[in-house]
Amino acid sequence: DGVQGHEFNSGAAFNNRKGTLYFGGMNGLNVIKPSQMRQDNRHIPPIVLTEFRLFSKPVDTRTMIAGKMVLTAPIDRLDEIVLPYNQNYLSFKFAVLDFTNPANNEYAYMMEGLSNEWHDLGTERNLDFYLTPGTYRLRIKGAHSDHVWNEKGTQLKIVIHPPFWSAPWFIVTCVFLGIGLLFAMYRYRTYRMNQKNIRLQQHNANLNREISERKLAETEAQRLRNYLENIINSMPSLMIGVDEDCFVTLWNHIAEKGTGISKSEAHGRYILDVYPSLSSEIHLINESIRTCEIKQELNRSRRIE
Repeated sequence: DGVQGHEFNSGAAFNNRKGTLYFGGMNGLNVIKPSQMRQDNRHIPPIVLTEFRLFSKPVDTRTMIAGKMVLTAPIDRLDEIVLPYNQNYLSFKFAVLDFTNPANNEYAYMMEGLSNEWHDLGTERNLDFYLTPGTYRLRIKGAHSDHVWNEKGTQLKIVIHPPFWSAPWFIVTCVFLGIGLLFAMYRYRTYRMNQKNIRLQQHNANLNREISERKLAETEAQRLRNYLENIINSMPSLMIGVDEDCFVTLWNHIAEKGTGISKSEAHGRYILDVYPSLSSEIHLINESIRTCEIKQELNRSRRIE
């Protein structure tokens, strides 16, 4: 360090009576006074953090995030910083406090939580980190231009809180809520199934009651029908019953004997198909009814006169 260049002219050297040395080169003259040369610097230099940034923006004691102060003191006086999960791109500057030849001061760092090894930086004085939630410890050591290292260096604890949805209390709460929701869904489904079963049982009970009532009514109707048929069949005269369309509904034993057609054969057939001679009898009956009606009309007319 401090020489005029990397090349010197051959023979361009001189030593005077005081011991001062002169060397000439391509870019000038170097003068060396051995009596004034210092010994190697064995001083252990201190090292400090000089700047802190978040997302490349400087942070100091006036910086606020979400209404909270980021730094309670200058960064070189803090042992710990605490940050939320979304403030996790960090930058640091640092310096060895030895100004003999500051451009040749050297640095190394270790970020515990990411790596447990020292990483040589040479003369670089900047560090950038993208950190996930967790706890870290940044350690920096340095040496001055005579390569005397401050092995203790400086360190800073960094805590980045996780988002609330990844915090243990939130996960436990969600698990219990999920279990509660599943239990509530199970209870609701069980309740709906029970209600459905109750309605189905009520419907079955009503249906069974209707079936029982219908069977009872049919039994009673059949009993009455049998009773009437027995009475009709026991009568010595002809008895035939028809519906409004003249289809046979009643056919007693006298009708069976007179026509030779059984009750089962006659039932549901047209009356004149099973009892053709009834046509003339019906005509006589209609004539008799008509004669009676005429006589009644004449009697009424006489009474009026």
